[in-house]
Amino acid sequence: MPAHNARYTTKARGLAVDVVILDLEDGVIEADKEAARAAAIAVAESWDPDGPALFVRINPPGTRWFDLDVAAVRSPRIRGVLLPKASGNGDIAELVTRLREHGITGGVDDRTVEIVLCLESAGSVLHTGQLAHTEGVSGVIVGLEDLSRELGLSSEGRTYLQTSEFVRAAIAFGALSAGKYAIDCHYPRLHDDDALRADARKARNIGFEGKGVFHPSHIDIVNQSFSPSDQELADAREIIRSYETAFAAGGGTSYAAGQLVDLPVVDRARRVLTTIPARGPDAR
Repeated sequence: MPAHNARYTTKARGLAVDVVILDLEDGVIEADKEAARAAAIAVAESWDPDGPALFVRINPPGTRWFDLDVAAVRSPRIRGVLLPKASGNGDIAELVTRLREHGITGGVDDRTVEIVLCLESAGSVLHTGQLAHTEGVSGVIVGLEDLSRELGLSSEGRTYLQTSEFVRAAIAFGALSAGKYAIDCHYPRLHDDDALRADARKARNIGFEGKGVFHPSHIDIVNQSFSPSDQELADAREIIRSYETAFAAGGGTSYAAGQLVDLPVVDRARRVLTTIPARGPDAR
């Protein structure tokens, strides 16, 4: 959300989300950049440390706002920074360097923030693994609006790109290969709950750990889609019990929840049980 929109930022404090992103980049026109940065600092100063994590999307290196945006991240309430237009290791290294100059990410007070790369070009999608391996990077997020613009897509094409398993798999697999998390982009339509739910479930099944939203009406559906269902939790407990019983008897496999159970299946079940519950009804 635009950092200088007080109505949005006030409402965001009580939303059932894990992360709130204050935007200083594309959601803010040039004339409002300084006001948005000042507003982001003010919001951070009064942010509830027990509320959603506060992230800021800065303007990219090479813009005249970059250095001041990075300086604004010094607030201890800001937990993460989104680097837009991430296309090369040099941009990431420059951000890490600037953060360190302000005592962040291994600096003088050893305070760290998460660096999340916004993948918004064809090149960044194809090189997700390489970018995600860069020092300081915690995760990646899909940016389909800029990618759609680069590819010259219509709104229909953007929707098709949203459902493209190739694009999503390239990003999720690339991030996971580097041991980093991947967050899916927002679903662009309102009042289309069934499609949103299907889109979120597909993202989860491909390997994304969460999904962005642009409107509060999407929050509950996304949270539910990325949280284990009661049946998934029950199956996970059954799998673990079955395997532990077989292991104690000297076996290495068992059968539970309708499937053959071996160690990778057990590890997956344990991950289900340790998934962080969503804020509110039920995702990252």
